[in-house]
Amino acid sequence: MNVAAHELVDRDVLLEDLVGSPGATLTQRVLETRSPSVRLHLLQEFLIGRLSVVRPEDKVVNAVASHLARARSARLEALSRSVGLSQRQLLRRCRERLGYGPKTLHRILRLQRLLLLARRHKWWDEGLAALAYASGYSDQAHMAREVQALTGTTPRSLLRRETCTLAMSDLFKTDLGEFG
Repeated sequence: MNVAAHELVDRDVLLEDLVGSPGATLTQRVLETRSPSVRLHLLQEFLIGRLSVVRPEDKVVNAVASHLARARSARLEALSRSVGLSQRQLLRRCRERLGYGPKTLHRILRLQRLLLLARRHKWWDEGLAALAYASGYSDQAHMAREVQALTGTTPRSLLRRETCTLAMSDLFKTDLGEFG
């Protein structure tokens, strides 16, 4: 099934509804397996098998994501010019592949950078303001607003949930550039 990513944002979708009976089979096998490592192996095996039916990558969207992972700010006009697309075309392609536009991607990647830096460094020693700046926020208040908007909690609460939240920081393998 060929579904644009924006059609899946904020929705719960069964794997079976996306890929048919192989998704139902995988779901059943994962639910029957107690071992986390075996579950992971089943998922990896399934995803590797699906590579042959995946749409070709969009090099423009990849370049945009790579740029935004390193950028302190996201100027849509300059970004669209740099990849040779209109702002509307860039927004459409990002929404189709990622589920949201470049600005939202930038916010998410900056949050990922925050989580990664918090995990790698003792953020409580230098304080949240230093962590905010190193993560690409203009100041601590900017970070607080963004974290609240994206996660529904404060930065301090988010960063104290190491076991569930900081483990997500490698999800996008954010390129830290000068911040790492």
